[in-house]
Amino acid sequence: MPAKRHRAGDLTAQQIVLRECIDAVADAGARVARLTGQIAALLPGRSLVPVVDAVRAMRGVGVIVAGTGVAEVGDFRRFDTLGQPMAWLGLTPPEHSGGASVRRGGIIRAGSGLARRALIGGARSYRMQARVSPKLLSRIEALPQVVRDIAWKGHLRMCRRSRHLVAVGKAKVAVMTAMGCEMAGFIRAIARAATAPPGDERVRDG
Repeated sequence: MPAKRHRAGDLTAQQIVLRECIDAVADAGARVARLTGQIAALLPGRSLVPVVDAVRAMRGVGVIVAGTGVAEVGDFRRFDTLGQPMAWLGLTPPEHSGGASVRRGGIIRAGSGLARRALIGGARSYRMQARVSPKLLSRIEALPQVVRDIAWKGHLRMCRRSRHLVAVGKAKVAVMTAMGCEMAGFIRAIARAATAPPGDERVRDG
């Protein structure tokens, strides 16, 4: 059978839709760049700037994610354990125990929804293999070695766990939520390291 021919009107309509989609993507990209610039311009002189710079050592944590997370959480030193920032952000599931069984529900969605969404969005980058891109390298070159070590430990763990969860058939949204939970813990450790007194080696363990 001869191939079906497209009418000129159909092609024109497809071209219009394609152009609208391309323009929408370009507009969204320009808006992100504009907001990133505005946030970056507001940072100098703020007390939490060292923390914002430090948490950007994590892959997927740019100015918007770092600024949002730090502004919403505030002082990470108030969290004494790794699980506390995860629970505060509502990224941990509730448990229902009965006899020998334990059932876990969805995440509790407590705390700051804005910070939670920012972390989950940033966690998408851990679907790929752990590496330090030139862009990330430029962000971490001036950071303390302890911060860089914590971030790299996070990269290795989160990339490995992300691939494992995908391999065992976990839903994409569940994988991203789990990565956001992991990222909250590593960001806490990095923030504490960035604000620790010089010579305090305890921050290496989070």
